[in-house]
Amino acid sequence: MPKPHLPQEILDYVVDFLHDKPEALKECCLVSRSWVPRTRMHLFAEVDFRTEEDLESWKKTFPDPSTSPGCYTRTLTVGSSHVVRTAGVGGWIMGFSRVVSLVLSGYGASVNEVRISFVPLYGF
Repeated sequence: MPKPHLPQEILDYVVDFLHDKPEALKECCLVSRSWVPRTRMHLFAEVDFRTEEDLESWKKTFPDPSTSPGCYTRTLTVGSSHVVRTAGVGGWIMGFSRVVSLVLSGYGASVNEVRISFVPLYGF
């Protein structure tokens, strides 16, 4: 007996309905390979690199920027001058090819962070 097949539009609707429930979205990734892209669109829509540890964790989890889920990110928040300085190193920033909102937060909080070069973000 063949497996029942739902149109992709219906499956996308189900995933979209869960857009604000990250735990349910994570479980959707386990349901079927066809659910993963739509689920990642919601799970990785906003990414925050507030600390160096956040960035290092991302780079450890997704060592190749070209295959990371960064392409699903629409809002990228950077809260550390170190994160900006390392943007060009290893090319991690290029994995975020569809960002429409770049938020730089926490700057000017100390004398050391007043002068920051955004050259590593050139071309982003």
